Amino acid sequence: MERGHRLGRDPYLYRRAAAGGPAFKDMTPYVVAIVQLDEGARMMTNIVCNDPGEVRIGQRVAVEFDDVTETVTLPKFRIVPAPATGGAG
Repeated sequence: MERGHRLGRDPYLYRRAAAGGPAFKDMTPYVVAIVQLDEGARMMTNIVCNDPGEVRIGQRVAVEFDDVTETVTLPKFRIVPAPATGGAG
């Protein structure tokens, strides 16, 4: 079984279309979310995606690390594509 994490099942998913300050201009829009780790802990993070409108509570996510500086690395998450279902048969 592949380990992963889920967006929190509680309604803690937030979307932003704009952010304060010019430092965030190239990052908008972005998704701030609470991710529920398989181990039970929850953490606030960003969901890295091309279309924030496709992010849904309960989706599986996988961690990736963003080296913000030489000394600071942040965990961020990407949506794990749902497995294909059905098919012609």
